Amino acid sequence: MFVQLSYVQLQHDYILGNYPVGREDAAQLSALQMLVEIGYIGSPELSVDWTSLLERFLPRQIAITRGKREWEMDILSRYCSMENLTKDDARQQFLRILRSLPYGNSVFFGVRKIDDPIGVLPGRIILGINKRGVHFFRPVPKEYLHSAELRDIMQFGSSNTAVFFKMRVAGVLHIFQFETKQGEEICVALQTHINDVMLRRYSKARTAASGSVDGDVSNNFKPPSAQVHEKRLHELSRTIEVSQKKSEQLLEELHEKQNQEVKLQEELEGLKDSLRSEKKNLTEVECDRDRLKSLCAEKDAALQAALSQKRSVETRLANLSNLTLEKNTKNSLVGANNQVLHKLQDELKQQNEELHAAEERMQRLGNEKIFLEQKITRLESKVQEMEVIEKKLEQERQSLKLRMIELEQKVEIVTQDLATSKSSLAIANADLAASQNNLKELEELREMKEDIDRKNEQTAAILKMQASQLAELEVLYKEEQVLRKRYFNTIEDMKGKIRVFCRLRPLSEKEISEKDRGLLTSIDEFTVEHPWKDDKAKQHMYDQVFDGNATQEDVFEDTRYLVQSAV
Repeated sequence: MFVQLSYVQLQHDYILGNYPVGREDAAQLSALQMLVEIGYIGSPELSVDWTSLLERFLPRQIAITRGKREWEMDILSRYCSMENLTKDDARQQFLRILRSLPYGNSVFFGVRKIDDPIGVLPGRIILGINKRGVHFFRPVPKEYLHSAELRDIMQFGSSNTAVFFKMRVAGVLHIFQFETKQGEEICVALQTHINDVMLRRYSKARTAASGSVDGDVSNNFKPPSAQVHEKRLHELSRTIEVSQKKSEQLLEELHEKQNQEVKLQEELEGLKDSLRSEKKNLTEVECDRDRLKSLCAEKDAALQAALSQKRSVETRLANLSNLTLEKNTKNSLVGANNQVLHKLQDELKQQNEELHAAEERMQRLGNEKIFLEQKITRLESKVQEMEVIEKKLEQERQSLKLRMIELEQKVEIVTQDLATSKSSLAIANADLAASQNNLKELEELREMKEDIDRKNEQTAAILKMQASQLAELEVLYKEEQVLRKRYFNTIEDMKGKIRVFCRLRPLSEKEISEKDRGLLTSIDEFTVEHPWKDDKAKQHMYDQVFDGNATQEDVFEDTRYLVQSAV
């Protein structure tokens, strides 16, 4: 609420032209006012009456300094750069810019020049008064001319029609007089700021003195706000450094994980290629196995046929042997049987050789079958291992993907924290700059107070010396007055002139017990005073006054010449 009220007041003074600023500040202030008025809009020149806002928020005496199109382009570019600002941020920046001016938060008064010792001020002037001092402006067009700091103003005063300032200009004291009917208001405003500045300085000095060990305020004094801001600034700097280091570490870890993921992906692709080639080889081996199995089955069938043929041959041979034994006696058939026998023996020999070859081939095929079965077993185990490795790689890839997502989230959080820390650091830097300005003002006020204290000490010493001299002169004057009166009375007594004496009666014991009080009081040796109408005092002059403490001897000492003259 306070920020809004301050914004409304300063905005009103600024639009009226009470704050002369440059073109850059004027464009920035206009853009901030538009942001407060309509918020942030993507294309404001199309959606709102941009020209009316420009005329409303840009003071006329500043608008005439360059072309209207240049103002529109400059203010529009500044407005578009304020996308991340809220209305409250815009108000605070507006107040910060105006308060940073030497004449920020001033109260303005129109005056006419009466006396200008340095001859640089125009006839009509606008005075601005704030906590920094008195500021002089030319009224039309309003132009900042000069400032006098509070420490340079030695004396000021006012009457019904004028006001004057006794202040230093370039180290020389000058008295400036101005005609105005607001002289009392000007002096009250200036005295208020002086009192506020001195009160703040004294309170801070007392705080520093109470917290200091050796009490050396001039050397060790530092505003607590500046210490807090510096401490906060260091903390934010350390936080930003830690956040940057952490973000760098997380980025490095993220890059490493990405590189590992790429390597694992390449290894996975290689393993997939090898798996595909192995599967192809396995398919070929399975085809060979099936072919060999069918070949083995054919060979087994051929072997079984050869065995059956062998058995039939053996049977025939046995039959032939029996026939040979039976027909030994038959000589006519001996030759034919011998030929048949030889023929059968040759066939038997040939069949034995074929049987032997078939058995060798069957043994070789059996060995090949065993080798192929072992190879198939190894390939199947390798396929299972490849499937396990593929599952493991898939799990690792999923875990790495989750880890990468977590790292990206952490990096985003750290980036947001870093942005927040940077904004906090910027605010802390602004507060620190304001604290440093306050510290500078405090140092200047300290110097001003030292000058004032030194002048007050000199003035007090002079007044003390004058008071002592005045007291001495008063004593001498009274003594001379008493002597003069005494000599005059003596001369008058010798001439026999009548003189009037007054003797005050002291209170009796009864009056004292009744707590009465005397109405007559002796001011000096010649005057008596008593209450009169409306509680006003009335005085009576005599030739001599004796108070209630005077003795008979004192009365006789002053009246003896009169008594002698009367006698």
